[in-house]
Amino acid sequence: MNDAHKPRLSAEALSAALIHMAHDITESEAFIGESLMLLKRSIGFDTAFVGGPCLGRSIISDHESETWKPAALETLRGSSSRYEVMMNAVFGRSLTHGVCLDRDIYATAREFERSLYYQEVLRPADVSSLSCVGLTWRGSPLAFLVAARHGGRPMEGGFTAEDAELLSHVKCAFEAGLVANLATSQPSLLNQLTPREREIAEMICRGLSNREIGAILGTSPHTVRNQTVQIFRKLEVDNRVELTALLSGRSDGTADDLSVSRWVESFASRRAS
Repeated sequence: MNDAHKPRLSAEALSAALIHMAHDITESEAFIGESLMLLKRSIGFDTAFVGGPCLGRSIISDHESETWKPAALETLRGSSSRYEVMMNAVFGRSLTHGVCLDRDIYATAREFERSLYYQEVLRPADVSSLSCVGLTWRGSPLAFLVAARHGGRPMEGGFTAEDAELLSHVKCAFEAGLVANLATSQPSLLNQLTPREREIAEMICRGLSNREIGAILGTSPHTVRNQTVQIFRKLEVDNRVELTALLSGRSDGTADDLSVSRWVESFASRRAS
């Protein structure tokens, strides 16, 4: 059961704790794991995971989330169109509003219970309520934090406006800590690549096409495409958006502007349609 009745830390205390952890923990997976445990004790949820562009194919969860982690990863990566309506609504709102609760999408518990995602993913894992935080940097997505409460009927004992307000307040601290961790880990990521692959990865992050990269390097777009495939394989990402997000925390403290990324545009276009 959740810890909803335990005394909460204030938003300021939670934010300070997250920043402190970011200074002490320089590995992204460890920072995210410890942050989830801290938020879990304060807000009161049962399971949670973080996944999205900056983590490539990885998904980081608390140890109790294994029952629905595979389906959650499939959903985050957008490989299943069965949950497209849920994805567009929840992830889209979390990007534009910062935090999205199930009650923001579904007017009633009955509507939530009849949704395809609840029937096929949440109910088998005994999830009764869901919240999603869109973690961004310079207006573009880094990852999503999804927290769940288990047991009881749909939306029974669910996330409240007070929970959403607290999550919204600590979101900036979580984002800053995650970017700081990415900046620390970037050199080790690039060490997996050859010098030429590093050049190509840097140019991809600047938004250059295969043809433009080939013209600069004096090679063909086909060769650049093959080298890009190798980069994706080594860094365990699926596309240019994930690569750019993964390398967005730079050692000089800056981050690439991903505001025109296809990943973000896909959500915007679907919401507009």
